[in-house]
Amino acid sequence: MTEAVADTTIVHLVRHGEVENPEGVLYGRLPDFHLSERGRLMAERIAEFFAAKKEAGANITHLATSPLERARETMQPIATVFPELEVCSLPLVIEAANDFEGMVFGRDNKALRNPRNWWKLRNPLTPSWGEPFVEIAARMRIGIQTAAEAAGPGGEAIVVSHQLPIWIARLDAEGRRLAHDPRKREAVLASVTAFHVKQGRVVRVAYEAPAADLIPAKDQKMNFSAGGQVNRRDLLHLVPALGIGIAGLTVSGCSRNPVASSEIGFAPGDGSFTLVPLDKRAKAPTLTGTDLDGKPLSSSSHSGKVIVLNVWGSWCGPCRKEAPELAKASKQTAKDAQFLGINTRDASAQAAQAFSREFGISYPNFFDPDGELLLSFPELPPKAIPSTLVIDRQGRVAARVLGETTASTLVGIINDIAAGK
Repeated sequence: MTEAVADTTIVHLVRHGEVENPEGVLYGRLPDFHLSERGRLMAERIAEFFAAKKEAGANITHLATSPLERARETMQPIATVFPELEVCSLPLVIEAANDFEGMVFGRDNKALRNPRNWWKLRNPLTPSWGEPFVEIAARMRIGIQTAAEAAGPGGEAIVVSHQLPIWIARLDAEGRRLAHDPRKREAVLASVTAFHVKQGRVVRVAYEAPAADLIPAKDQKMNFSAGGQVNRRDLLHLVPALGIGIAGLTVSGCSRNPVASSEIGFAPGDGSFTLVPLDKRAKAPTLTGTDLDGKPLSSSSHSGKVIVLNVWGSWCGPCRKEAPELAKASKQTAKDAQFLGINTRDASAQAAQAFSREFGISYPNFFDPDGELLLSFPELPPKAIPSTLVIDRQGRVAARVLGETTASTLVGIINDIAAGK
């Protein structure tokens, strides 16, 4: 790879190392999937790769990582090579969302052979089972530009991400079709894809695999979209066999070497909720900002109604599962409650707008890329995404849900609070 020159910045997208996953779960964005012992060796190998580049004069000026554990753990040995640099969390480069997330495929791909899942396989070119390729490309384009701006002209950024987002970013940068054969992705474990950025445009892409010798031959097959190995056959072989037709974000606050700290990343709650007794409710602050279209938005416009504040991000897997439930609850309680979203950690409103369209979210949403609005609410831990606050008619915080919730839970809470309970 050629080092950056004065008017060019290099963004090195690093795919994380091997993950400990003996059951063959398609882990996607699920928490608590960590590097295996071999994955840690891969991470050390990448660190050695960049240490050699540093010794040769590479101007590494910025470090960032996807918020998922396996990415942060891959960054950890790299960060020790650059102790003078802070490591930032960059949610824009997170793994692709996938409707099969959490399923165990096994040796015979049992999950794909279940008729209940066939509708999800209707269009591999989109793909129909998860985050659209065009949306992945859009957020990765912004993520690369964000990292390039942070690195500065002539600087180089190291960003740990995931296979599918990295490959889609490369296809997008090279002007190739985003629909592709998973077997042909050039982004093996612990590989480095370097994007040379000049005047806001990617002018060159280079690829190296410094840990290729650590990858067992049996694991050279490509992943199925969002983490977790699909054994024996890939989707392009399975779809015809099943008889299914194939149809035609901002950087968070940086902290010193955060990968070594439990305070980094995003921790989804368990969906538990807390109701605040009437005599202990505190006044909620008034939120003022702009919506996803850049228009002024204030929570004060809805005084006298129960207000439901939901915190979400387009990069957040549990938020995707929760979104249809929120849309349903907002319609069922429209007489008494006003839903307001707080979109956080999305560098551009584009991904948030696409998310809202996909799930039929019609209520207003604050655009809060830096998470500043969340600081107004000590009741909301900044890592608990999604989370929801319910504010009573008197403007007091009456209930809190940490984690993914359901329409039935929210409707019950709202009805009680609207009734003065």
